[in-house]
Parts: sequence; C-alpha cells; structure tokens
Amino acid sequence: MAEEKQGFFVWQHDALGWLLAWGAGSVIAGAGLATSRRADLRQIGLQAIVWGAIDAALALNGRRGARANQRHAPTSAPRSAKQEAARFQRIVAINAGLDLLYIAGGLRLAQTAQRSSSRYGTGLGIAIQGVFLLLYDSLLTWLVAKWS
Repeated sequence: MAEEKQGFFVWQHDALGWLLAWGAGSVIAGAGLATSRRADLRQIGLQAIVWGAIDAALALNGRRGARANQRHAPTSAPRSAKQEAARFQRIVAINAGLDLLYIAGGLRLAQTAQRSSSRYGTGLGIAIQGVFLLLYDSLLTWLVAKWS
C-alpha cells in the first residue's frame, strides 16, 4: 500500500514538472518578445510572462504537496493515493474545460482587433497559452486514470 501511495505522488510530482518547464519557458520566451517594437508581439510576450509565472507557481506548489504526501505515504498520508488521484483528476478535467474558454476568448479578442494592435497580440497570447494548457490538462486527465 505504501508503494502505491508513493508511486502516485512521485508520478504527480514528475507530471507537474512539465507545467513548471512550460511556465519557465514561457517567461523566458515572453521576456524576449516583450522587447519587440511590434505591439502585437509585445502583448504576446507579456501574456507569456504572466501566464508562465502563474503556471510555474502552481507547478511548484503542487510539486511541494506531492513531495509532502510522498514523505507521509509510508506511514499514513492525509488522503489515500486513490482519493488524491481522483481529486487531481477532477481538478485537471475542470481546468481542461476552462482552457477551452481561454482559447475561445483569446481567439475572439484577436478576431475583433486590428491585426497590428496590442489587443490582437493579447488575444493570440491567451489562445497560445490556452492551447498548451488544454493539451496538458487533457493528457493528465487521461493518464491519472490509472491511479484513481
């Protein structure tokens, strides 16, 4: 039983590493784009910085929780691995639904803006982040099923 608990929490920690990498990469790429002379590219960059920072913070917090649960797993985790996996699956499934809204909202904003405007870049930046998050959250929802 302890191995099962540790197994999920190790997997969760590693899976959140991909979100952390995306977040850090978004901040770095966004910083480069934010220096552009073009308003649309600057806004894509600013969106990447903000979304990347939030993604990285969420990933770090989630990884910290997974490590804490992993340490307690041999004795008694606050929740069973199965319960935690089901909770995690619910969260990422809800997030996948929200990601669809981010994509739709971003594309709508870009569609209604002039191509060279900052609103256009803001919309594209939101949509780009939403697409990654939709793929990531959908994949996690599917993969975590083996633990729940």
